[in-house]
Amino acid sequence: MHISPPRLRRVVVTGGGGSVGGHLCSRLRAQGVAVVSVDTFTSGCPGHLSHLADDAGLMIVNHDLEQPLQVQGPVDLVMHLASPSLLGEEGRLRRVLAGPHGTRTALELARDKGARFVFACGTTGPDDEELQGGEALTTAYRHAYGMSTAVARVFDSYGPHMRSQERSTMTTLVQQAFSGGPVLIAGDGSQARSVCYVDDVVSGLLALSRSGAHGVMEFGDPEPRTLLDLARTVVDAAGTQAPFLFVNAATEAVGAQPDISRAREVLGWQPQVALADGVRRTIRAMRESLQGAGLRRLAL
Repeated sequence: MHISPPRLRRVVVTGGGGSVGGHLCSRLRAQGVAVVSVDTFTSGCPGHLSHLADDAGLMIVNHDLEQPLQVQGPVDLVMHLASPSLLGEEGRLRRVLAGPHGTRTALELARDKGARFVFACGTTGPDDEELQGGEALTTAYRHAYGMSTAVARVFDSYGPHMRSQERSTMTTLVQQAFSGGPVLIAGDGSQARSVCYVDDVVSGLLALSRSGAHGVMEFGDPEPRTLLDLARTVVDAAGTQAPFLFVNAATEAVGAQPDISRAREVLGWQPQVALADGVRRTIRAMRESLQGAGLRRLAL
């Protein structure tokens, strides 16, 4: 069955307070699309949307997706980015138990509104339990109810608004370099990692949402970098001359790698922001955020 691409007038973004969700909400508002951001802010941050505080086109809803979600008025797209916190084994358990439940809540909202649904999940590899559960539910709803759905696998994104609790490769490197180090390198640093700047990820998610395409697409940088190369790029951009400290042995030579062939073929998407440029933007935003916090403290 052919499903026409939706015209985006009003979008619900679950996890709108997250590092990717905040950028997605901002991009949608810049394009004139009304946004309903849904988040409990247990791991997300209200500050990610503070620049839109006076924007009548943004509605912020504090809601736990373990409970049914109702949104008044029409909805063209539900973009499901919400995910339980990843801290420790308890966080992993929450992902396995609560993740699919939240996905079903978001799917039911999209079904009720006749909206397109895109499940977007950060992945650490093919054994990611939440990813598997969310993908299975999304596909099942498409087949059972004829819904327009798609799955976006997002690989290790970075950029402004990165959260310390994400514990991703780039989050750790940037924080260590920004604080003056030492920057910890596992083994000899030769293990490969794929990272992608958040603006590129958002562009991919929006292209997928507007395409009407179904199935799975992966978004990330198809050209992995070694951990040592990433660390050098980050330290150079930070300008701190933070020392490297080589510790333990690498746990895996190659991390999860994206296959963007379908996104490239169907959407014409591929990363545009070079690593060095993305890291510079990220660190500049961190500095501006700290300076702003300092000025606010002085004002008090």
